[in-house]
Amino acid sequence: MFARIVSHSDAKRMLNATIRLGAEYYTPFYKPLSAGFLFSSHIAGCQSWTEGRFYANVKPTGWFGATINYGASTYGSSFGWMLNFHPKGFNFFIGSDHQFFTLTPQMVPVGKAAASVNVGFNVTFGS
Repeated sequence: MFARIVSHSDAKRMLNATIRLGAEYYTPFYKPLSAGFLFSSHIAGCQSWTEGRFYANVKPTGWFGATINYGASTYGSSFGWMLNFHPKGFNFFIGSDHQFFTLTPQMVPVGKAAASVNVGFNVTFGS
């Protein structure tokens, strides 16, 4: 059997903190449209980062919604979007936070270190 003795100096370690502040405004001229801002700051010594993100949401029907967003952070900026189809009983979404606007003739994205597209399908129960 192995045992490790932990001294007091090993046991003391501060947890990292994340602060998030946000606000959303619903437009009076078109109720399904909203806009907002989200501020995030992760406090972790040398690995700390800060981000500010503007977004706009539109939900023209009870079963469809779309979002676009732009963020600037310690690591650069990004543009994102999402489409959400949610009729009763299921939910399907597709979206991306890293855009690639430059493609080679072979349809390979270039100019960015990262690109992602997220797709999801959920089955909902209840009302």
